[in-house]
Amino acid sequence: MRKSNYFAYIVALLFVVGMAQYAPVVIDSIVRGNVQMWTLDSSALDGAGPTRYLKDLFVFGFGASWPIAMIRRRRSAEIAAICSFYFLWIMAVVSLGLIGFIAELSPVLFLLAGVRWVMLLHCSFGLFLMAKGFPESPIVQRRLILLLLAFGILNVYVANKQASLGVALSSVALVQSRVTGLFSNAGIAGMFGLALAIFSVMLDRALAWQRIGLVAAAFVTALLSGTRFAVLSITLLVGVLGWELIVHHAEKHRKMLLTVMTIPLALSAAVVGYVSLMAAAGRGDIVGTQLEKGGRIANAVSTLTDLGSADLGELFFGRGLGIGTNTAIGYLQANGIDPNQFRFNWQIDNGFITLTFQIGVIGLLLFVTGMFAFLRKVKPQRSRRLRIRYWAMLIILIITFSGGNILEHYFLLTSFFIGFGTIFWQDFRETTTAPQMTASSIDFDQRGENVMSR
Repeated sequence: MRKSNYFAYIVALLFVVGMAQYAPVVIDSIVRGNVQMWTLDSSALDGAGPTRYLKDLFVFGFGASWPIAMIRRRRSAEIAAICSFYFLWIMAVVSLGLIGFIAELSPVLFLLAGVRWVMLLHCSFGLFLMAKGFPESPIVQRRLILLLLAFGILNVYVANKQASLGVALSSVALVQSRVTGLFSNAGIAGMFGLALAIFSVMLDRALAWQRIGLVAAAFVTALLSGTRFAVLSITLLVGVLGWELIVHHAEKHRKMLLTVMTIPLALSAAVVGYVSLMAAAGRGDIVGTQLEKGGRIANAVSTLTDLGSADLGELFFGRGLGIGTNTAIGYLQANGIDPNQFRFNWQIDNGFITLTFQIGVIGLLLFVTGMFAFLRKVKPQRSRRLRIRYWAMLIILIITFSGGNILEHYFLLTSFFIGFGTIFWQDFRETTTAPQMTASSIDFDQRGENVMSR
């Protein structure tokens, strides 16, 4: 394996282990004609066998290995400073998350759920650093995007089978009965589609039809999963992709111009149609349903009110890592334990509030400060193309944090860090090579003047 292509293998492995986790259970349910909509039940999850641990093995394995790889490599002072800042920051966050257990506010079983998202974050930061090796070869990028396209088509095929077996089309299967695809939950399938869309933008040396095909598969995946946020986010990335294709290919391939320009229009029409289907099925619009009782915004407002009754220790330092996470709540429910018997162990689709449950207001401020310091550091300085990508991903990231527990979304968190990593390293190379090129051109001009004066 060539050293310059190693990161392509990491990306491929990342997707393989994530898709293989519950694939045997899903395929078996299709064969038996016993399809479960929206989410797999606990018995189905337990029947997944050893494959359900593949994702965790990758996360913990890569999380343990990348610091060793970084120590062995030569690093610039800037990268060393970024790594030092990260380790100090993550250790401070974890330390605050342990206070709740030391004070015996929560049982230790929640700590395992907390360690899980911390390791996913740690693994994702390692992917950001390793994204320096993101393949630049057109051949490698084309092979990688074809692999991701195959994954997307496979998931669409499985999801379509689930929809046809689960509910008749006359019942609006795409809306009322959200399908999981190869995953345990329809929401995870939607985030998988969004991850594919991110890579369709980042793999900019692949062929235009490959990038369009991948983002189309991502869009259909999000539609079948019924994940509204993923549909809208992919539409934003389609706009970015369409702009890039127009700018970089219009002059060379004028016949493609009309086709490329119709992509955002076609997907926008699909979004309008999708929203209409949701309204017809009784789900309402994406904003209205969030304001109603049980919606994300309504839950967030209610939770913030309840936090006013928290003890000062709980409010400032939280109740410990893992409280309020999907992992902890799912584990308790699978074992017949009521999750609500533990204070603030509520499933709120808001990353900021869930962090407040775990590490308190002080921990949240520390986390947000570190997050925005990182985002400011990776902001590109030179390329307009990279800046547009950056802002599109930043918008999606902030909305995801406010409307979901992104720290537990495997595909989305890893893809975000890889995306920001490719932006950072491309801009880093352009910034460091530009002064050298300028100096070389000045030296060349001076030598030319000396020759002419002789």
